[in-house]
Parts: sequence; structure tokens; C-alpha cells
Amino acid sequence: MAEFKRGNYWGAADKFKWATKMAPKNANYWSYLSLTYSKVPGRVKEAEEALLTAVKLEPLMPSSIPSRTYLHEGRAQERAFTAFQKALKIDPK
Repeated sequence: MAEFKRGNYWGAADKFKWATKMAPKNANYWSYLSLTYSKVPGRVKEAEEALLTAVKLEPLMPSSIPSRTYLHEGRAQERAFTAFQKALKIDPK
């Protein structure tokens, strides 16, 4: 997280990728990896793949749904809206 907060998204991606290898069933690591990849130009596909892994591991994880919304923005507003509505149902805050 320190690398991510500093804006070093490549460094953060390396660390989160390592974390997913060490604990492949930790949905939070996959979600953070997805968020990190979403900040790196040209890594949208990897961001989506990491996010899908997080959702498979923990389908109702509230932190993953806004990430889905972020990834869909600009490409499919309707899908983004649907994902955000799901997030609100799970966690209205």
C-alpha cells in the first residue's frame, strides 16, 4: 500500500502480484492488484482479470464492486451503473 500511496503503481503491482502468489485465496490482495493495474496505462486487461479473481473468491466483497464500476466507466455506462447499484445494496455507505 505504501508504494500505491506514493503513486509508484508499477512497484505496487509487483508487490501485490507477489502477495497473490503467497496467498492466492486472499480476495483483498486480488482486489488491490486490480486497482493498482487500473492506474497503469495499458494494463486494463490485467486489472479486469485480477478483479474477476477477487470476485470469484469473495463475490460480495464491497471493495471489489466500485473497482468494477471504475473499470467499466467510459466503455459501458450501463454496466458501470449496474455494478454501482449492486455496491450500494451491499454497502450503502
